[in-house]
Amino acid sequence: FVIVGIILLFSDDSSIKVEADAFSSRGLTPVVVLKGEEPVIIFALKSTVREGAKSLVEYLLSIKSEVYLLSGDRKEVVLGMAEELGIKKENTFYQKRADEKSLVLSSYGGGKKVMVGDGLNDSSALSMSDVGISVSGGVQLLQKDGNISITNFSPYKLISAIKGSISTLRVVNLNLTISFLYNLF
Repeated sequence: FVIVGIILLFSDDSSIKVEADAFSSRGLTPVVVLKGEEPVIIFALKSTVREGAKSLVEYLLSIKSEVYLLSGDRKEVVLGMAEELGIKKENTFYQKRADEKSLVLSSYGGGKKVMVGDGLNDSSALSMSDVGISVSGGVQLLQKDGNISITNFSPYKLISAIKGSISTLRVVNLNLTISFLYNLF
């Protein structure tokens, strides 16, 4: 049997750990391939920030939202991405498995929680958030757990959707106020 996974799953082998740390120090995500229990190859993937993600974070912060980054990736990679996006270090969580993401999400009370996920390990957290937005485009399980599924996702589309919902709420509140005042007099 062959196993492919991020290095967190195989941290016992010190030779793999040395190579993984070398990749991580360069901001790369190490991945190992095992045949049976023997490592065959270790390689790295570069995580990139999606175009428009920084604009989305800036917009969310401008409307007084708390923004968090939950990732299964290694510390060095996630902290680098958080810094690039303008997310506070204390709001950044790294090396989290699916069940751990759910625990982090459930530990924050108050306010509505919106989770945007693009991987299978986001499925559980998507289902327990107030609004789960699946952006993978092809993973059917993930689409089932999100309240909203967006194909061809762009952070700019999410900004537009949020602005539209805020505008709609303002109109509803204005109409309720007018109705109340009309019925009062």
